[in-house]
Amino acid sequence: MAMLTVLRWMKIADVTMHGFRSTFYDWAAECTRYPNEMAEMALAHTVDDKG
Repeated sequence: MAMLTVLRWMKIADVTMHGFRSTFYDWAAECTRYPNEMAEMALAHTVDDKG
């Protein structure tokens, strides 16, 4: 919600949060050596720490 609020404050209506998430995921896959699971964790709303 914070990023969506910033976009509204900036009066940017033609951008979605999906685009930011997708861009981050693509960047992480193409430009880093971290496994895909790490990108998923970074994009998660919560991190499950049961272990």
